[in-house]
Amino acid sequence: MILGELGKRRGVIWLTVVNVVALVALGFAFYTGTRYDYSDQMSLWELILAGEDPWSTFNVYGPAFNLIAIPFAYHPLMPKAIFVCVWIACCWYLIHKLMYRNIGLPWLAFWLVAIPFNPLYWIFIVTYGSFDALVAGLCLLTLVLRQDDRHSVAGFVLALAILLKFYPICIFPFLALDGRRINWRFVVAVIVTVTIGFYYSIVTWGDSPLTPLMFAATRVSKTFSIFRFLGGNASPLQAWTMNVDHLSLPAMVLAGGTVFILSQKWRLPPVSGALVGLLTTLALYKAGAIQYFLIIPIVVGYWYALRLPHRDWFLTSTLIACLVLLAGMAVLYETTRPPGVERGMSGSWGFLRDWVGLPTFVTLASFLAALMRHERRATLAVDPVATVQRAN
Repeated sequence: MILGELGKRRGVIWLTVVNVVALVALGFAFYTGTRYDYSDQMSLWELILAGEDPWSTFNVYGPAFNLIAIPFAYHPLMPKAIFVCVWIACCWYLIHKLMYRNIGLPWLAFWLVAIPFNPLYWIFIVTYGSFDALVAGLCLLTLVLRQDDRHSVAGFVLALAILLKFYPICIFPFLALDGRRINWRFVVAVIVTVTIGFYYSIVTWGDSPLTPLMFAATRVSKTFSIFRFLGGNASPLQAWTMNVDHLSLPAMVLAGGTVFILSQKWRLPPVSGALVGLLTTLALYKAGAIQYFLIIPIVVGYWYALRLPHRDWFLTSTLIACLVLLAGMAVLYETTRPPGVERGMSGSWGFLRDWVGLPTFVTLASFLAALMRHERRATLAVDPVATVQRAN
């Protein structure tokens, strides 16, 4: 009884901390105003509210992005406040989930720092207003619904994430199967929702909603991509070629196909498969903008709460290294932003853009390898047949 009361009190304290973080974050979000990509996105929402084609200018987002114009019509910073609230909701849920699993005070404190106090979120959501927070929140909700066997709703939510930005499609194959059977309720919900979203957009604006899909195939590599490093001034391949961006898609397909086959062979749980697909895609995606990585600590936190891998020190060390790297890169990006310049790693710090893709790739790949190793061992531990086959 005493331990139970102490647990409740500790839970109240942790969740109170998250609530205080929420209030401070919302206040700071309004104080910092419009920065980074948020200013460009405001011009797109203004086009939508004016009844004009939102893809008539530079627009790399999906049809669901247009819906954000609704809160924007009430206040220019209302979407930013929503993104902050989605992030805080993820924090609240994950901390509550982790407390429920009774992971112990050290790890609970780690996750409290890794999600609510992570500089990655304070810089790119609270300060810059990145709507990748909304994408991350929808992907987390997808995994929660999928875990609760609410397959149709999970498919609908994932489709919304895909219609915002296209990279969440990387987790679709890993959630589309139940063992060796296709989860038709989930698959149909995703396909129908995505089809309807593009259909109404094309009916309204013609072929322009397809522009982001074509642009995704031709865009140049960004700062945090390994392909920026391989094609930059720091590349060991300078004597061979200065542009290897065209290898990004084949690399993603090959690596993604390999980890998908292994995940099915080793019968990875859906949340583990989704994390594997996400890490593989972001490690090899040439459009390596740092805001894409906002999804990683949130999905990793949920995976940790379900799988509790704290006894695998190789895995936990690479996990910690991954989250520390992302937080450190966010701080580095902000501290190397010259006064009056919107982008970090500029001016005399511009050389960093040719380097940071390498440690980002190595850290993500190491965590991915450790994750696959852990899940393989977990499979052998519960599947005596597989253990015998391995021994033979």
